[in-house]
Amino acid sequence: MSFLLDVIKEKHPKLGELTETLVISVNWEYATYDTKLKDGDEVALLPPVSGG
Repeated sequence: MSFLLDVIKEKHPKLGELTETLVISVNWEYATYDTKLKDGDEVALLPPVSGG
């Protein structure tokens, strides 16, 4: 198992710089940066949005 934030920073260093502004979903549920990943997990990174 790997921690999500470690995987993001390792595989995508530039994206790792933005991790404090992203919301994370694992398998369609909100997750935290210390969520442990398993093979086959689906991860979504949601950027900040605004509007009205």
